[in-house]
Amino acid sequence: MRSQVRYAITGIFVIILTLAMIAAIMWMTLGTEKIATKRYVIYMTESVAGLAEKAPVKMRGVDVGKVAKVGLDPINPWRVKVLIDLNEDTPVVEGMRAELIVSAITWVGYLELSGGSNGNASIPIIEGDEYPRIPVKRSLSTRLENVFDTLTDRIEKISRRLTTMLSVKNLDHFSNTLNNLEKVTSLLSDESGGLQKGLDSIALLGTIIEDHKGDLNATFVNAAAISDNLADMTANLASLSKRMETSVSLLDGTLKTISQSTSSIGHLAEDGTTIVRQFGQQMIPSLQTTLNELNQLAEDGQLLLQDIQANPQSLLFGSAPRPAGPGE
Repeated sequence: MRSQVRYAITGIFVIILTLAMIAAIMWMTLGTEKIATKRYVIYMTESVAGLAEKAPVKMRGVDVGKVAKVGLDPINPWRVKVLIDLNEDTPVVEGMRAELIVSAITWVGYLELSGGSNGNASIPIIEGDEYPRIPVKRSLSTRLENVFDTLTDRIEKISRRLTTMLSVKNLDHFSNTLNNLEKVTSLLSDESGGLQKGLDSIALLGTIIEDHKGDLNATFVNAAAISDNLADMTANLASLSKRMETSVSLLDGTLKTISQSTSSIGHLAEDGTTIVRQFGQQMIPSLQTTLNELNQLAEDGQLLLQDIQANPQSLLFGSAPRPAGPGE
């Protein structure tokens, strides 16, 4: 009888302890006071594996809310729509990003809010959305996956290039190149004496240059002086060139003046020719008549002289009367 009573007491104690543990767990998970929250929406295009409802939302490692709902976007099923409830006093401002962080051990994920700064405006509600939208930052796993994919592509390209480089044809070319290098090495080995003589000649040339270093320095000084003289000559030539340009300009002006004078003289000569032509047309007939009269006068004078020579007394007594004609 006593053993049955003990069993009953033990069973009642276990039941009470179980109920107390359940109440403690519910108190720890749900809390005793209702905290005001504000709902936000997040759209993600990457996998949300490990993220479940009631998963924590953290900001700088502090819990500031929970995930309310996770599901495909009914408007665009290629992205995931995540609804979160944040404490009303959580500063959600422009520039803030939400990042999915998944534990590598438990594979349980949560959302981490980062970015933004004090003084930024609160995130507004975009037209067409029911709640304010928080932009997304790619998760570390996604970034690592992209890096791994890029690295895999590069390794694959390198592998293809190595396969092409190590083809039978290229290996034959490489073998021929090694054979040629071996031949060149043999030739250099055979001509090592000639090379040594060449090196000795170079060393001797260096010694000669060192011995005549002073002469070379003087030569360089003379070359510098010649360069300075050439610079002066260049300056003088430039000045002479300017003077020649001035002289050419003056000569050009003189030639233009001469050309103008020549043109004036030509016009004057044409006017003189016209005047002479008019003078000849007017005076030549008068001169011709005068000349004719002078010729007639000369002929009369010549006849008179002939008469005087034949009969000089005619100057005193006049000319003799003419003899009478027949019948006079």
